[in-house]
Amino acid sequence: MNKIPYTYCLIKYMHDPKVGEMLNIGVLLSSPAASFIGIRMNRHYERLSKTFAGFDGERYRGITDGIESAVQRLQPRTDVSELFQVSDKIATVEDVINIISPDRGLSIQFGPILAGLTRVRN
Repeated sequence: MNKIPYTYCLIKYMHDPKVGEMLNIGVLLSSPAASFIGIRMNRHYERLSKTFAGFDGERYRGITDGIESAVQRLQPRTDVSELFQVSDKIATVEDVINIISPDRGLSIQFGPILAGLTRVRN
């Protein structure tokens, strides 16, 4: 049984950096061994607007759409493994974060980098 390593992190929304309260809104995953970069974000913001006074849902959707688009721009290459092998820019999900969001002082925060192994389907 082959196992493939991957790294991932939770994506969080922080409404007010001074207060520091956050809610999870997505996950970002990278596996160079499988030539894979993926993202899943919750576009629904009812929970966020109920939690944070003055929450701007349309702005939130614009930000999350921008992040998803940035990750998708890394994917549509003819062969994603070419991105990993030629540029050597992406070894972990942290490298993906640095490409799509070099300024981390925004409302969207990336949690700690975690890692795992998964089985290969035959």
